[in-house]
Amino acid sequence: MILNSKNEMETAKTNHKLGVQSLKINNTMTDNHVRIADTFNKYFISVADSIISSVKSGNSDHEDNTNPIKYLFNGIKHPFPNIPWFYTLTGKTENINQSLKTKNSYCHDEIPIKILQISTPFIISSLTYICNKSLSSGVFPNRLTL
Repeated sequence: MILNSKNEMETAKTNHKLGVQSLKINNTMTDNHVRIADTFNKYFISVADSIISSVKSGNSDHEDNTNPIKYLFNGIKHPFPNIPWFYTLTGKTENINQSLKTKNSYCHDEIPIKILQISTPFIISSLTYICNKSLSSGVFPNRLTL
C-alpha cells in the first residue's frame, strides 16, 4: 500500500482512481477520457433510440411490456399466498392508544388525543371492534381518510 500524504497515513485511506481507464473502441485501445466518455454517451443514446423505434414498429420482444396490465400479468406467474388474519385484542389496541403522544391537538376525527386516552377504559371494546371490522372487511371510514 502506497500512502501519498500524511492525512492518508493517519486515516489509512488510499487514493483509488474509479472508472474506466481505457477502452477498446473500433479495435483500438484508447485512454483518452474525453473519447471514452463520448463513446459511452453515443452508445446509451443509440440504445434508447433503438428501443423506442423497435417498440413503435412492433418488432420487439418487449411488445407486451408497453401495455401495463399485460406487463403486470406477465410479471406475476404465481398467485400470492393467503395472508393469515388475526383479530387484535383490546389490550393491544389500548397499548397503541396509550403510546400516542399526549397533545391537545386533534386529527381528522376532531377528538384530541388527550380526551381519547382519558376515555380509553370506556371505549376500548368499541374501538377494537371498529378497527377489526375495518381491517377484515377492507373498508376504511371515509371520515378518517385524508
